Parts: sequence; C-alpha cells; structure tokens
Amino acid sequence: MELGTVLPVHIKVDTGMSRMGFSLHDRDGAVRQIEDATRLPGIVAKGIYTHFASADFDGDEDGIYTRAQFAKMRELLDSLKSRTVRFEMRHCCNSAATVAYPEMHMDMVRVGIVLYGLAPSTHIKSRIMLRPALSLKSAAALVKTLEPGDTVSYGRTFEVTRPTVAAILPIGYADGYLREFGGKAQALINGKRAAVIGRVCMDQCVIDVTDIEGVRPGDVATLIGRQNRDEITVDDLAEIAGCINYQTVCLITDRIPRVYFEDGKKIGAEGPML
Repeated sequence: MELGTVLPVHIKVDTGMSRMGFSLHDRDGAVRQIEDATRLPGIVAKGIYTHFASADFDGDEDGIYTRAQFAKMRELLDSLKSRTVRFEMRHCCNSAATVAYPEMHMDMVRVGIVLYGLAPSTHIKSRIMLRPALSLKSAAALVKTLEPGDTVSYGRTFEVTRPTVAAILPIGYADGYLREFGGKAQALINGKRAAVIGRVCMDQCVIDVTDIEGVRPGDVATLIGRQNRDEITVDDLAEIAGCINYQTVCLITDRIPRVYFEDGKKIGAEGPML
C-alpha cells in the first residue's frame, strides 16, 4: 500500500509435504486463515497451490499418498468456494506428477527437472521420452607417460602397473566434479571411454588414455554427455556418488562456463574466461 501498488501472490497449502504452507490439520481454521489472507490490503491472491511429496513413486508405489494430497486440496478448494473465495490459478503438479497424474494438472503445472531432459525417478523415466539438455566438458591440459610403480594423485590410491598414458583434466570437486568419482567414473575422449584414476582433486583429475590412440592436449573430454555413439549420463554419476540427479547437476559451480546451443548452433555463453 505504501508503495502505491498491489502485489500478486500465490497462497501455499501444506497437504502433506510438511514444509511451507497453511496446515490442514484444522481444515476449517485453514479456510478462515486463507480467506483472511485474500482480504489483506496491498495484495491480490492470484493463485493457490500445494506440493506433492512422492509423486515420483518414491515410497508411494500405488500413488495412495499423492492421491490423498490431491483430495485434500480439492476439498479445501470446495470449502473456499463455498465462502466465495476463488483463484485464477490452481496448481499442484511438479515434474513427476505432470507426467504420472494428468488428471491433477488443474490450471497449470510446475515442471522442473524434466525441462532439462532429466527424469525425477526411474519410474517416471519409463513413462516419457527425454533428451538431456546438459553436457559437462573439459579438455586435456597435459598428456604424459607414467611408468610402473608411479602413483597418481593424493593418497596414492592408484598405482601404475604398466606404461600408462595419462591425460590431466583441469576440473575437480571445486567445479562440482566430485571426489567420489575418483577410481569409479569415466570420461569420453576421442569417442572412447577413459577411466578416472586416482583421487579427484580440487581443480584437476587424471584419466587413463593408454588404449585411446592419438590423445593430445586440447582434446575434449566429455564427463557428462555424448561422444559418437557412447554417453555418460547424469544418472550414471549420481549412482556413483550415492545421490540423485538433481543434486549432481546442482553441484556444478559457477567456475564452469556455460555455453548455450539451439538447433546445434551456439547462441550465447557466460562465465569465467568467456
């Protein structure tokens, strides 16, 4: 009011996520509180929404909990409607629910991770065709030969047992490429797989390119994405790290330049050294 404008808002309802939102433990009380909120000066309540806890079927194989949340939302909306409280926009579907429960779309949906071509769970992955939007790439900064008995990186966890050609990549856990990937993950370089050997450092990691002919400094190493007919996915790395694909991509830091493509053509870039 003091700013001389009206703020449009969406009101959140807690139907079972137990985070933000009006609690429905006392539904009549929630109805009164929401009605009062819509009457506050300086705001206009454009929408109302809730958030599903297990629409990806994690712990809700039969969808019972999700359907119960949706039923609570519908009952609340009916109660509000009886008091002449209506909203232009009603919404509750995240990525998983958008795919699995089309009957719950209401007035809009809130897709997130599927916009990036990633599935929120294996259950949802089988229901929709997605194409990942993100690749993570580095390049060989140095190619060198290691001799039997040499050890690689901190802790000397990898010992060379044959003459080995190693490529050093300038990427590490400070960039979001986790320490857990050392000795477990692979990179694609010159269209072939190369094992990450030794521990991943803050700014560097080492890959074994002994059996890949002609690797030179500057050659692109794909850590997430496709080269030729092979692919390393976000889900592959998430499994190694014991986490989920959401977390894996969120960990990629702003030290990594972003390059944007549309229809195969570069349309923009941002970040360090760009």
